[in-house]
Amino acid sequence: MMLDPLRLPPRALLAHKHIGIFGGSFDPPHDGHLHLASWAWKKLQLDAVWWLVSPGNPLKSAAAQENFNQRLLLCKTMTRNTKHFHAVAYEQPLKTRYTLDSLRALRKHYPTTRFTFLLGADCWHGLPRWRNWQTLMDENALAIFARWPYNQSITGVKATRYAQAQHTWHVDRHLGDTRRTSSVFFPIPFNSSSSSALRALATLRNPEV
Repeated sequence: MMLDPLRLPPRALLAHKHIGIFGGSFDPPHDGHLHLASWAWKKLQLDAVWWLVSPGNPLKSAAAQENFNQRLLLCKTMTRNTKHFHAVAYEQPLKTRYTLDSLRALRKHYPTTRFTFLLGADCWHGLPRWRNWQTLMDENALAIFARWPYNQSITGVKATRYAQAQHTWHVDRHLGDTRRTSSVFFPIPFNSSSSSALRALATLRNPEV
């Protein structure tokens, strides 16, 4: 079923479903994103993966976020042949900007739906830069996937909160249960595609961009 990217679907449609939330700027989306989403769908036995396209990443400049409509369209194009992937922009109807707030709003709006937040190991390394990142870990199920050049040594991040966190690091059948939280690492095959590399290539080809 196709979802309206700017209108929240009915609660009944998502009752007792397990949805993976794959958030990001997707500037631009590439097959590395598709690679991660596909492994997440398979490993976690998800009912769907929502590519939650951010209208404006708080960690990036406003100028870099002006192409929101284009990024959303590209994500829709990339996911159009997979019925379980949906490019959405639900932070607009939810009126949220930060990941923690968005996940809280989704859980409140869909109390019988399980949500798991999906991210690559590169984003995991940068998690201490995120707003209220400790609370994000405490309140949500996180699935972290290997991303070149990162691997399972993600506990090496210089943040004592990681060392102190009582999170599991194995496949947990309860992952995504609204009553439990955990952080699970999946050592999937690497895919070297990179949005930053694609942007740099585009700049080289057209310096005026």
